Amino acid sequence: MSSRNDAPADATQLPHDQASLERLSLRITQTSTNPPRVRVALQNTHPSIPFTILKWDTPFDETPLVLGIFAVNDRATEEKVEVTTIMRNRKLPPTKDALLELHPRATVENEVALVAPTVGLEKGKTYDLEVRGSWKAVWPYKLAEVTSADLDNMGGSEKAFAGDFESNRIKTRHPSYFHTLSASSPPSTLSSFQLLAIVLASAPIYSETASRLNSLADLPIPPTPALTSLISLQPRIAKSQARQEEQEREIGELRARTASLLERWYELGVVAQGEQWIEWEERLQGVEREVRREEGRRRREEEVF
Repeated sequence: MSSRNDAPADATQLPHDQASLERLSLRITQTSTNPPRVRVALQNTHPSIPFTILKWDTPFDETPLVLGIFAVNDRATEEKVEVTTIMRNRKLPPTKDALLELHPRATVENEVALVAPTVGLEKGKTYDLEVRGSWKAVWPYKLAEVTSADLDNMGGSEKAFAGDFESNRIKTRHPSYFHTLSASSPPSTLSSFQLLAIVLASAPIYSETASRLNSLADLPIPPTPALTSLISLQPRIAKSQARQEEQEREIGELRARTASLLERWYELGVVAQGEQWIEWEERLQGVEREVRREEGRRRREEEVF
């Protein structure tokens, strides 16, 4: 990120109502095609008022490409290109490291690479690109004058602006590594000596290809009866194939029915039987307790008499 300052930073501050977001001019330009890179430039056009901007969800954030502020459309089909976005958890209030100071008539810049897998640009295609989003907070004074109270109340403060931003739209291109050459004209990048070397190096291939083509004329044609019998078998082959497909469907149905029966057997024969054994065991334990209780009662009666 770079910054250019064209006016003194200590210009006299104007009243609050004369400083507006319209003084912030956002423009993008393509600086590279491989990989595609764009430069985002933000200019403060006011002659005397500085601005302090919260960088969150703007082109000057740490990872602007995944914030959903870059709109990319295929120029040929006008279809929107999907850009991977990430929701970031912000700790409030923001610190002063998240602020950007923009002096009067100054410009701050940031370069962003449009790289995969965040954005999928296809080689050789042309795209329309622009940046759209919202300023979370913009104060019309210097960074040093932003207080902790300003940061705490940035959403409801009368001192801070909030509003949308939108850049110009540019045409960006992802280059193709492979270029189709005309077969009737030689490459313009090669000299006559290089072209002659290529032709001489390929000369043996021509004679070898011609010899192989001539040898094809000497190959015998397969016997006609064999081909005729193979053609006559085609209806039987098609019928066998249809029968095989029908058998595969029947086998699939049988597999499904077998799985259903196994599931039913497991539920009734294994799980239900296990529950029945548990019930019988509980009943036996109850009977055993009653028997022991009766035996104890009888022993006490015998001891008394």
